[in-house]
Amino acid sequence: MKKILMFFCLVFFSLSGCVPREKYLRDLGENGNVNVDAPIVSTVTITIDAPAAKVWGIITDIPNWASWNSKVKSTHANGITYLGDNFAWRSKLKTYSAVLIFNPEKKILWLSDTMSYKSITKWDFEKISPNQTKVTLSESRDGFLMRLSSAKDHQKYLNGWLMSLKIKAETVVF
Repeated sequence: MKKILMFFCLVFFSLSGCVPREKYLRDLGENGNVNVDAPIVSTVTITIDAPAAKVWGIITDIPNWASWNSKVKSTHANGITYLGDNFAWRSKLKTYSAVLIFNPEKKILWLSDTMSYKSITKWDFEKISPNQTKVTLSESRDGFLMRLSSAKDHQKYLNGWLMSLKIKAETVVF
């Protein structure tokens, strides 16, 4: 029994040091950065044939994410998101997020927490022309289980977000 207890204590203390402290990640996020030292770090880019205002509006309308992105199962937010807002959403895991940077039509960044990892997600919007926007999505994921995850799978996941956003933004509404 003593050996089992020691084993669980060892595992607990080992795992507790694997996720960077909240303040460290918050400081990175507030300065506009993802954690480049995280086990999983990805950046993907896409050009969308739609005005930056439209693309921005889709991303910040969190209650409607599930209507255009099949990866999102549900959301809980108070309408359009702003600086300091908290929201929750579910894809594979329930995720709790806090908006740290909110620069309309330019950048939004949030810090998220799930049961198994913490992430920093940054969206950059660059107006190429009145009807064309370059979107860059960067995300870092920290946590013990992320050391076992595939960066390639994460990049594919983020590309799925961008492709869903592109389809939604380029859809003409009559």
